Amino acid sequence: MKRKTNLWVLLASALLFAVSCDELADALNLDFDIGPYYVEFNLGPEDAGEFVESFDVIAHNIVQKIEDNGGSMDQLDMVKLKTVTLTIMNGEDNFDAFEYFEIYVKTPLMSEKKVGWLNTIPTGLTTLTPNLSTDNLKDYMQEGEITIVLKSQLNSNIVLTNVSADIEFTVNL
Repeated sequence: MKRKTNLWVLLASALLFAVSCDELADALNLDFDIGPYYVEFNLGPEDAGEFVESFDVIAHNIVQKIEDNGGSMDQLDMVKLKTVTLTIMNGEDNFDAFEYFEIYVKTPLMSEKKVGWLNTIPTGLTTLTPNLSTDNLKDYMQEGEITIVLKSQLNSNIVLTNVSADIEFTVNL
């Protein structure tokens, strides 16, 4: 009987240890946001049917943010886009002249990666929230800055138009 009791105590201890390890791992798993970063794109003047592209560079502070949160770059596990909001600033009254939007990231050492898109632009809007990929951008963010590229095709002529983007990332250590 004592042997059976010891077995139950051993099994209960093992289960408690496994649960405690999971809780400890969750406690050590750190998520935080960086940004928002404000970037501006200058598009046009262009004619209907033209493809337009503009870019801006984000000199992010991910290393400092990780250190501020008690971590280091070698602990960096994942970086994902959290939010992107596009806003028409001037030139056009709204986004009606644009057929779609695609957002890419790149660095001097890494090629473009599509991270956001809006295949159909609703009429009359001055602010858009594109769909975002869930891809890990860790490798892109390990460099000191990333380039954000905005691409579109026009369905009508545009004058010189400024579009801003507010971009926020989620970081996981």
